[in-house]
Amino acid sequence: MRLLFALLLIAILAAGAAAAAGRDTTLRTRDGSPLCGFYYFTHWWEPWHSDDARVMSDLREIRAMGCNTIFLDSEWSQMIDRDWFWLDRGHRLAKEAGLE
Repeated sequence: MRLLFALLLIAILAAGAAAAAGRDTTLRTRDGSPLCGFYYFTHWWEPWHSDDARVMSDLREIRAMGCNTIFLDSEWSQMIDRDWFWLDRGHRLAKEAGLE
């Protein structure tokens, strides 16, 4: 029974691989360009010590290097006591810098 299951699984995987072989599976952004992402922590442990202008400068430099997407960090604790402000700030600055 295990052998039959293994053969069936191999057949299914092989069929899926053959179907995907001719397709472009690259992750793409809305404008069709390949996704090139960068992880950036816009709200450090004490975000009130950071400066929007400095963050914007960093994000523009990242964009100039060819990155089109930024991966922003967030945690559940940022949902408490107005901490959304710092997460929203990161998204706003990334959008202004031309990043998705």
